[in-house]
Formats: sequence, structure tokens, C-alpha cells
Amino acid sequence: MNANKTRVGIIGASEKRGWAAWGHIPALKVLPDYETSALFTSKKENTEGLKATFNVPVVYNEIQELVHSKEVDMVLVAVKVPSHFELIKAAAEAGKDVFSEWPLGRNLQEAEALTALIKEKGVKGFVGLQSRSVPAVRFIKDYIAQGHIGECCLPLW
Repeated sequence: MNANKTRVGIIGASEKRGWAAWGHIPALKVLPDYETSALFTSKKENTEGLKATFNVPVVYNEIQELVHSKEVDMVLVAVKVPSHFELIKAAAEAGKDVFSEWPLGRNLQEAEALTALIKEKGVKGFVGLQSRSVPAVRFIKDYIAQGHIGECCLPLW
């Protein structure tokens, strides 16, 4: 591990599917200023498989261990939205920067509460909109824009 890099702990890594496996971990491998330093899984039986698959030094089975780890500077939350609030809250309260997959929370109240907490704790918060780059989503956007089906009254982005 390089001390000059931002060390990212990922919540939501799976060996076979999901944004962490398909997008976030491969991207972090090629970004010179970042590295994946830890993963979280609630399934202890997946711990060794995740370590081997993604070549990470540690896989935690408790959220509090990951967010309080000295080996983690930023927490990346890549799980289903209903879990975002508690996980992002835990990371911010532990003083960690947070990258959340979109949306930030289940509703406006959760998003506002998390935004206020992130500001209060003086950490950085990021929300990723990676779906914009999904080929299927881009195809559908272009297909509608070309007038092949339906009407589009609001821009998709």
C-alpha cells in the first residue's frame, strides 16, 4: 500500500456482479492516486474469496471495523439504496470521505441529513452517476432522442 494514495474501502463488493466488481475496483486499479485498501462483506464465508479475487489485504465483516480502519481514507458505498443512509452516516461519523452510488438516499430527507452531516464532519462527499455510461442506457437515450419511440420532455442528462 502506498501512503501517497487515497486508500478506498468498498462496501458492496461481490466476486461475480455489481458496480464494485465491474466498475469501481477496475477503475481504482488504473487511477494513480487511488487504491482499494479494504472491502466489506456481511458474509464471512466470502472473505477469503474476495481477498483473492480483488487482491486486497483485508476484508472486514463489520462495518464499524471498515469505517474506523487506519488503512481506509475514503469509503465507497456500492450497495442497494435502502442501506445508503446508515452506511454513509457511519463513514462520515468516523471522519471518512464518502463516495456513494446514486442516489445518495431513499428520499430528500435522507439526502439532506447526509449532506448536513458530511458538512458538519468536514469530510468530502461524492455521488457517482455511473449509469450514464452504461451502453444500454446510452443506447436508449439516443434511440428516444432520434424519435424512434416515445417522446422525451425532460433531458435524461
